[in-house]
Amino acid sequence: MLGEDGRRWRDWATDLSRAVRDRFWVPTDGAPRLAMALDGDGRPVDGLGSNIGHALGTGMLDASREAVVAAALAGPDLLGPLGISTLSRSNPAFNPIGYHTGSVWTHDTAICALGLAHVGRGDAASAIVRSLVDVAAASDYRWPELYGADPVLGQPVPYPASCRPQAWAAASAGAIVEVLLGVRPDAPGGTVRLSPLTPSPFGALRVEGLRLGASTWSVSLDASGDVLDVVAPEGVEVVVG
Repeated sequence: MLGEDGRRWRDWATDLSRAVRDRFWVPTDGAPRLAMALDGDGRPVDGLGSNIGHALGTGMLDASREAVVAAALAGPDLLGPLGISTLSRSNPAFNPIGYHTGSVWTHDTAICALGLAHVGRGDAASAIVRSLVDVAAASDYRWPELYGADPVLGQPVPYPASCRPQAWAAASAGAIVEVLLGVRPDAPGGTVRLSPLTPSPFGALRVEGLRLGASTWSVSLDASGDVLDVVAPEGVEVVVG
């Protein structure tokens, strides 16, 4: 693939994004929204769920549609105190402990946080990463696969059959760091761009052991989210902003 003319892949991506907008963007009684799926007859399923967040930052949607999706994710129908529910609270099938009908999946919520940060909704992304870290603390830092959307006595409700630990839930730690620091790495170029959340959702902090290729680097932030210090080896350029 290296050295191949990229035009056909750019054309393919353009066609795919157009197809998504044409087939999945649907009118509703309120604002238009991104459909959850297509049914067996190719008709859009217009229920509201967390999976719409996976489209943010992918290039599938234009800026106006991304804003609509981000607003839906950050609204009270989906974003709760412990993360983003798999199904809207206004849906008749909503169940805060239902497997795909209202519970919160750790990795799913982390992906939504990445998308929200990418489209400039740092407020919602901050709330989500704080929620995920709170859930980790309440779970002995072994994130469960999924858990109840509503806390009981201030604690997340375990889903009975949830795996804990679970690989893609554990990988959410990397997503949280990416959201927190706004990391955009370019390994071949030896460059890392940072655009941290402001203010920092966890106050002043230092993140160590970050990697770019074979190199490790670290960064310190103040409570406002400004970069105070970067320690990187020769050959790694860290650009802020």
